[in-house]
Amino acid sequence: MTIFRKAWRFFRPYRKVILFCYTLSVVLIGLNMVNPYLTKILFDRVYDQKQGDLLLPLLFGMIGVTLLRHGVNFTKNYLLEKNTVDAVIQMRAELLQKFFKMSFETFNKARTGNLLTVLTADAENVKNVFASTFPAIFESVFSFVVASVVLFSLNPMMTLFAYLSLPVVFYTVRSYAKNVRPIYVDIREQSSRLSTVAQENINGVRIVRAFAREEFEKEKFDKENKEFTFLHFKLVRLWAQNYWKTIVLGECPYLITLLLGGIFVIQDKLSLGSFVAFSSYVVYLTNPIKLVSTYITTIQNTLVSGEKIFSFLEREPAIQNPEHPVEVEQIKGDIAFEHVSWVYDGHKILDDISFTLPLGKKLGILGATGSGKSTLVNMIPRFYDCSDGRVTVDGIDVREYDLQTLRRAVSYVHQDVFLFSNSVDSNIAYHDDTMSEESVLTAAKQADAHGFISRMDDGYDTIVGERGIGLSGGQKQRISMARSFAKHAPILILDDSTSALDNETEQQILQNIRNMKEPHSLVIVASRVSSVQDADLILLLDEGRIAERGTHGELMALDGRYAHIYREQYGDSATEILGGE
Repeated sequence: MTIFRKAWRFFRPYRKVILFCYTLSVVLIGLNMVNPYLTKILFDRVYDQKQGDLLLPLLFGMIGVTLLRHGVNFTKNYLLEKNTVDAVIQMRAELLQKFFKMSFETFNKARTGNLLTVLTADAENVKNVFASTFPAIFESVFSFVVASVVLFSLNPMMTLFAYLSLPVVFYTVRSYAKNVRPIYVDIREQSSRLSTVAQENINGVRIVRAFAREEFEKEKFDKENKEFTFLHFKLVRLWAQNYWKTIVLGECPYLITLLLGGIFVIQDKLSLGSFVAFSSYVVYLTNPIKLVSTYITTIQNTLVSGEKIFSFLEREPAIQNPEHPVEVEQIKGDIAFEHVSWVYDGHKILDDISFTLPLGKKLGILGATGSGKSTLVNMIPRFYDCSDGRVTVDGIDVREYDLQTLRRAVSYVHQDVFLFSNSVDSNIAYHDDTMSEESVLTAAKQADAHGFISRMDDGYDTIVGERGIGLSGGQKQRISMARSFAKHAPILILDDSTSALDNETEQQILQNIRNMKEPHSLVIVASRVSSVQDADLILLLDEGRIAERGTHGELMALDGRYAHIYREQYGDSATEILGGE
């Protein structure tokens, strides 16, 4: 029950309302006990003793109690649902904040479906147990106790016989709870895998069609879906076995009541009214027995969900904000790597990287896929922390900055372009939703995006689809660059973000960057030499190490790997240039 204690902190602010609702439950239980007693009076005094003057008052009393009972029940359920929804909103907000704090390593390893399930279904399961299951259990137990007292007052012997099946029920319930928990763990994991496959197919539908892999993806989804169905059938079979046990045992007190009660009535040891009332009260013994499987199923499901939620909430992010961050008025943008290495899953991705990039200078980074280019630039805004050495900005280790302060000083254009399902204007002004129209236009022009945006039917008010669907790769890249340019940060990182652009457009954008008024340090990760050949420093990475460094002229004179890449990309023209040199 540790999970429920942990979950209670989200519901604690609403404890007064929840306590009031439990008080209403007590009132509701008291009202539930009234009508059976009025029924006893009806049979004993109206029908048996012919006191007809009591008929209408009793009937109107029963109607009034029924209406009041439903009103109390409605109020209780409404208040519980409303306040527990507020609690789950806070839970999801905290989970989302935790998502934002987790390092890229966490998301590299995690399944998207699992993260979404934690945020949606798992949080809803925890809410439901506080909104409905716990109140229902409280009402069942309290009703059981009150009904037992009333039943003993009516006929102790019949009540004792009605209790005969309870020890067997206890054993059955304990066995069911023990067996159902592992199944719910498996179902939760399989649900996560199924969600991941479904999301991948939705997001990658164009790739699936382009490669004519519909049948392959369908078979993959069917496999996960069949496993999910199998686990549910396994759960249903276990539930069915337990259901019949609890139903049969749950009916035993009622059947005993009918048998003994009938005998006692015939022998005049029990009035007909008492027999009818006893039959009504005994329902409050049988109902908890019948519902116990449902309660256990819900609680076990919630425990599994709660474990997932709190294992995530209690996980410490790899990237921690310093306890006492340095205070700076403004970050200028001088960057330095001092013998930086980074190890991931036992593999050294970066090895002894050192360089300096003063404010106003341009750094170009080339290298084959997997050489560590993106990892290197990701260390500047602390998406990763180095294993050895240190990364500094303005001479201060980036680990000493407040994360928000550091990242506000960095404009990062990712190679994997993501646009929100919103207007073009809102995507560009994402850094500041109060940004002026003039600033948005300026950023769009710097990214050479103003022309094609203006030609759209709704211009800057055009709604782009999820992840920018409806735009070409080059258009998405230019809007993404405009978004970063609008931030006006002193450090600008372009992580292979011009790959979908033609050379002419790329050069125009690079020229626009050079013409920007604000001084900045520019880092360009690229696969084309043309993107970096005017850089003040070019690094050629190979398996996480700096294989060559220098300016374009120095590297061409070295006639090493950089010169080889240049010849491959420019062919005969490269030979002519080299010959001219």
